[in-house]
Amino acid sequence: MAASDRRRPAPPPGQSPADRIGDHLGRYRAGLAAESAAAIYLMCRGHRVIARRYKTRVGEIDLITRKGRRVHFIEVKYRGTRHG
Repeated sequence: MAASDRRRPAPPPGQSPADRIGDHLGRYRAGLAAESAAAIYLMCRGHRVIARRYKTRVGEIDLITRKGRRVHFIEVKYRGTRHG
């Protein structure tokens, strides 16, 4: 894949680089809120949160929980709009 194929699309007319940073920050905060909501949901169902945002060499695990003898590795996905 050429470097030009990996470039981000041009921003919509009238959108500044600061707007894009604000959009990114908003999505980041929404993701953190979704992870917190997922953690609360799981704790209400008997899970114990062992770690949040656990970093590995190949990426990040959003939540690691334990319920009984089982350990759960959880990837949280946030969707900005409701579908269906």
